[in-house]
Amino acid sequence: MPAKPESNFIGRVHGRLPKSIYREKMSNPYRSGTPDCWYSGQRDLWIEYKYAVLPKRPGTYINFDVSPLQRRWIESRRLEGRDVWLVVGCSVGGGIFKVGFPDGMACITFEGHVITVREVAQSIYIFCNEGRKNLQTEEGRSLLT
Repeated sequence: MPAKPESNFIGRVHGRLPKSIYREKMSNPYRSGTPDCWYSGQRDLWIEYKYAVLPKRPGTYINFDVSPLQRRWIESRRLEGRDVWLVVGCSVGGGIFKVGFPDGMACITFEGHVITVREVAQSIYIFCNEGRKNLQTEEGRSLLT
């Protein structure tokens, strides 16, 4: 069975993260609501990934399909002081939502939030390393391909 677009998008993001960022894909058939991935560097981050097929008409509404159980889990963790993001992938990149998860939005509005997959990976890397912006090794190679 071919991989789902969401899984492909997550793989593209993970493929651009350096190995110094620990990542773990969450999958628990007995407890729904847990975000898709947990990242650990100097700071922890949970991310719920969604994937949207961009409609042809800019005014068409895109539903992000965050379930009530996912919202409850995310809000409970936020009340504990944890960081949880919603990342909505699409064919041209992804949008990061750090505070408050919208149910969805018009395609044209969503497109205004979209950054490249590389920039999504950079955002995760910088966040997990407490704002460290040096994305190069001592040899001058980029940590994010």
